[in-house]
Amino acid sequence: MTALFSFLLLGERLSPAGLLGAGVIVACVATESLLPEDGPCNP
Repeated sequence: MTALFSFLLLGERLSPAGLLGAGVIVACVATESLLPEDGPCNP
């Protein structure tokens, strides 16, 4: 969200490494939200 606003308001852009990092973070958050809560770490 911050990257979107900085692009729209300030014209800043992420490097390819920054885009990859943002993609990894989004994928991890999405995966965590889809996993069941009663997994092996949370009996």
